[in-house]
Amino acid sequence: MKVLLVDDDPVFLELSKTFLEVFHDINSDTVESAGKALEKLDERSYDVVVSDYDMPCVDGISFLKIIRDKNPNFPSRSVRSLITGPMLRL
Repeated sequence: MKVLLVDDDPVFLELSKTFLEVFHDINSDTVESAGKALEKLDERSYDVVVSDYDMPCVDGISFLKIIRDKNPNFPSRSVRSLITGPMLRL
């Protein structure tokens, strides 16, 4: 399975990528913006796209709409939006 992780938080991206690889043996690519994600989607296909909701420039919902507009045959069940918030600071 090939997963694309999209989030403007590089720490969250690295943690998510490591978790998927170590615990589930799932390969993933990471990008820090919706624009870079669209470039990746033009280059290769993914089984699942996991996107942050709150990103600068394009939020997760708008990003999902852009993907569906550009790729009408892209399976809706393989695109997921993940809502993340600020990390807890102690």
